[in-house]
Amino acid sequence: MAVSEKPLRLAYSEDQGKTWTRGKRVDTGPLQRSWVWTGGRPLELTDGTLLIPVAGYLQSGWLSAGVARSTDHGDNWEFVVLGQGNPENQMIFSEPTLAALADGSLVALMRTEDRVNNIVPGEPRGERTGLCRVNSTDGGKTWTSPIETLTGSHGAVVELPGSILLCGYHRAPRLAFSSDAGRSWYANKLWVTDEPRSDWGWYTVVEVVDNNTAIALIKETGTPNTIQACLLHRRR
Repeated sequence: MAVSEKPLRLAYSEDQGKTWTRGKRVDTGPLQRSWVWTGGRPLELTDGTLLIPVAGYLQSGWLSAGVARSTDHGDNWEFVVLGQGNPENQMIFSEPTLAALADGSLVALMRTEDRVNNIVPGEPRGERTGLCRVNSTDGGKTWTSPIETLTGSHGAVVELPGSILLCGYHRAPRLAFSSDAGRSWYANKLWVTDEPRSDWGWYTVVEVVDNNTAIALIKETGTPNTIQACLLHRRR
């Protein structure tokens, strides 16, 4: 049975999100059934390059993650792979999230899962889960190979003033910071301390409010339509 695929499109708002205008279609090339998710914010670089983190299938049954990239305001697109899932490495990649740093470089995190069914005792296969990191120094044309960086899923990342990365992810909901483009992380801690449990929610989103404040949002799993918020204030 053929699967109906709805196209991805850009959308624009000039009134703080009150109304939206449908824009051009986003072409993800060989990536089939492509989708974007809550933590995958599109980026517009200083030179006008558009980057949209997407996931989908380059091979049936094996999720892959990448970016749709346009240098002409969305008229034409190229798809660049961040992490490719296939039977050879037994890995799948999804839920990519991007951040641009002040020096012009880019960092992306992806959710990673192992699809090995028969785990041999002592082998690392079957334990490879978490968030993998890739970096780019050429505007998203090329990226480094995926490297495991945080244990968790549903990550969202944003740059704070001072080239500090803030990552929100779970489970349980956690916040972590990096000063070296995601290569190492510190202050990795729970942001929900009241009755902490492993399944507080899904789809963490982090955003910068101003030079001294950031916000983290997470959807509760046990309570439909409930969003928890955490404000972070920089100490002077």
